[in-house]
Amino acid sequence: MLRVTVGSMAAALMITSGLAHAQPVEAAADMGGMAITSGQYDAAIGALKSSAGRDAGKLINLANAYAGKGLLVEARRTYQAAIHAQSYDVTLADGRTASTRSVAMRGLSLLP
Repeated sequence: MLRVTVGSMAAALMITSGLAHAQPVEAAADMGGMAITSGQYDAAIGALKSSAGRDAGKLINLANAYAGKGLLVEARRTYQAAIHAQSYDVTLADGRTASTRSVAMRGLSLLP
């Protein structure tokens, strides 16, 4: 499960990477989701900063880690990068399907 969280809004943006999409599905640990949900934002940032590239899912998780750490300028910039990256569909924790672009836009809108 890839979890996309924004600070205390974890439930709103959890993603399950079970849908077939254009990008290969990667283990949650590789996407930083486990570190983010356990509050280990520095670990998630360290893992994702060098590997996110232009992968929208990784960029969303990196933005979430920045937001969780209170680095709002970096979070905003990274959500914007995710919005402009190639989008693919993901399944949210509640079973709905959404594009990474819409998830990133939602995360951006939740920032103070």
